[in-house]
Amino acid sequence: MVEHLQRHTDDWLAYFATRGHCDPQPLAAGVEGAVYRLGEGLVAKVWSGRPPVGLGLIRQVYADIARHPLPFATPQILAVEERDGVLVTYERELPGAPLRGGAGNTPRHGTCPHARPTPCSPCCAAWRPCRARPRCGS
Repeated sequence: MVEHLQRHTDDWLAYFATRGHCDPQPLAAGVEGAVYRLGEGLVAKVWSGRPPVGLGLIRQVYADIARHPLPFATPQILAVEERDGVLVTYERELPGAPLRGGAGNTPRHGTCPHARPTPCSPCCAAWRPCRARPRCGS
């Protein structure tokens, strides 16, 4: 299977430093973009290619999911900006480690991305009341 993972760049690290983030660090990367840890509970996601269609809908789904009492943290987009045609979202940092290894990610296969090492199936069961429920591992 071919994967097209994004890469972290020194240019983005320098950009976040000029924006007042003292020690930005690569955190994770995937098909949609690269994520940088900015400190103080904040991350920046640099989206690849064109901005995601329906970013407003993504924000709405995140807010809908957050209204449910879940045993794990969910994303929250705090701010959005564009730099040279590239979309950047600033989000609260979620506890735990990325599921996928490589490309700057710390592997943690078989568990959900939160601090407690709970298998995916109980976490997915908690998503049942939500209107939008992704499959674990996707």
